[in-house]
Amino acid sequence: MKAKDVMTKKVITVSSELSIRKLILLLLTERISGVPVVDAAGEVIGIISERDILKAVDRLIKVKVSLDEERQQGASNWVDGIMTKEVIFVSEDDPIEDVCKLMSEKKIHRVPVMKGKKIVGIITSMDILKTVASFGILK
Repeated sequence: MKAKDVMTKKVITVSSELSIRKLILLLLTERISGVPVVDAAGEVIGIISERDILKAVDRLIKVKVSLDEERQQGASNWVDGIMTKEVIFVSEDDPIEDVCKLMSEKKIHRVPVMKGKKIVGIITSMDILKTVASFGILK
């Protein structure tokens, strides 16, 4: 089985210019826990998770800054200030065993699936669990 057989094909992405408040609303609305961050050309430039948001909210609370503060480049209340810039990718033809091992070793819960420079899917921990359950391994 390959990454393309397990991945979610509908990938929700965000711009680095998005505010944390809007990001939180998007995650809640879509019932997801993180998203890739893309530039104007659609290339992945980062990834952001609930953990990144929680760290940012903690920093904002400590300095008594609102999620709605005026825009400052790199500030904790904007995606570009809190996203992880070193994104770990997989190819759509990577074996799912390798993807599981990578996610486990790197302690990550989502990995973009790439075809060249284009994002074609995403694999989350939940996608892996659904795949395992569908094979009846957990009885």
